[in-house]
Amino acid sequence: MRVCGVTFIKTMNYGSCLQAYALQTVIDKQRIGGENCRYSLLPISDLKGYPSPSWKKKIMESAAYCLRGMFKQFENKYIHFADCDSFKELDKLNEQYDAFVCGSDVIWNPRFNRNCDAYYLKFAKKYAFSYAASFGRAEISDSEKTRLPDQLSQLREIGVREESGQKIIKKYTGRDAVVVLDPVVFLRKEEWDEIAEPKKLAEPYIFVYFTHQTEEIVQFYQKLSRMTGYRVIITTTGFTKSIKAKTLNMPTPQRWLRLLRDAAYVVTNSFHATAFSVIYHKQFFTVMKGEKTTGINIRMYDFLRELDLLEHMLNHCPDRIDTNEIDFSDTDSKLDKIRQESMAFLQENLEKAYDETHNIQEAKI
Repeated sequence: MRVCGVTFIKTMNYGSCLQAYALQTVIDKQRIGGENCRYSLLPISDLKGYPSPSWKKKIMESAAYCLRGMFKQFENKYIHFADCDSFKELDKLNEQYDAFVCGSDVIWNPRFNRNCDAYYLKFAKKYAFSYAASFGRAEISDSEKTRLPDQLSQLREIGVREESGQKIIKKYTGRDAVVVLDPVVFLRKEEWDEIAEPKKLAEPYIFVYFTHQTEEIVQFYQKLSRMTGYRVIITTTGFTKSIKAKTLNMPTPQRWLRLLRDAAYVVTNSFHATAFSVIYHKQFFTVMKGEKTTGINIRMYDFLRELDLLEHMLNHCPDRIDTNEIDFSDTDSKLDKIRQESMAFLQENLEKAYDETHNIQEAKI
């Protein structure tokens, strides 16, 4: 049972890298119709013919490329890729695979996908569906609204990561979408420990990970450090201003996991760092800029609302930071229920793809 996946990969983003690994791991563990599944990722941004970035983004990407080594090491060890070099070869994938799935991540945001139809599986002639795909916003532009019905036309079933995405699809296409968990939450902490770096730091510390530096998050971790006396370790894949802390700009994904896992506190504005904080039962604070239910903040809002953890999402530095330990027993029960519902959606679509492929093969005989 061969499955081809489309998502953001070969990036310098820990969330993108680890969600791709998680979905691959979950699908590879499935047995559909008595057959093992094999999931291979299509690295779209590496294909010949991929739309070129603007000159400004090209400079940024060139400057960042030299830092890709940490991620390439992880990908070479843990990710298997589809054998395809250019957009002209996409049609041939229909002969090699039984099903196609797009997601997770903000693959339906033109700011990141460069209006590439492959992220909507427009090339797929076999069973195609999305899993935890995201627009990364609560609303889309007028041009996106016009294109959306056609872009999603190849998908038999639609699984999105946020409720806002579900509403967008219903409003502008009339189709129903299912809200499912981000793939990283499928794997439990014991499974993530299998790839996390084992070494531990002796002294307690505050782990800070931000995708973009804001005044709110800087004020917060500095205040928390003064309150606790703990040192701060900062990791970021974005650009930073001068900061007075030990900075690890680009650890490997394995070390990033270990730094988060072993921290006394986690302070972040990242969805995936928030998700891993829940998986590892960390004392965490998701510190956002602006309204909690708009823009990129909405994915954190939806996730924490489902788990009754919204009090750990802030958009300012409070006078007093509540450092009381989180009771994760109720959270784990809620998470298990959502896991089961999301797994049911994934399995159902893999089974439909298998049945469809099997029927086609029988018809040929």
